[in-house]
Amino acid sequence: MTMPDKDELALYDAVSNLEQAGLTSKVGDDDGTAVYTVEEFELALTVRETEVSITPELIEGIAQKNESPAIERVLADYGIITFAFAYDLVMAHSKGRHDPADREPHRPVAWTRV
Repeated sequence: MTMPDKDELALYDAVSNLEQAGLTSKVGDDDGTAVYTVEEFELALTVRETEVSITPELIEGIAQKNESPAIERVLADYGIITFAFAYDLVMAHSKGRHDPADREPHRPVAWTRV
């Protein structure tokens, strides 16, 4: 057995912090690898008077930036607020809904001026 390197230790700490915060739960093991599930959550973030809800679905979309140069470019050029808005519109469009107000109840992205 080898000792984990600095990056692996940071990852273990991050997973532990998420579990302690109640955002993830260990659900089992797969050939010695821990398997986790993400709990439903919604985090409201306000940037320049615009509020957006961060959800597991949005985080999953952001996590795909390594496989999609377009995602990485939007995040780098415009930030998470614009990405969240674009992501929400793309997901609604892909499900046949063309009105941004016609979102599914479990995928809230709240755009409000405060």
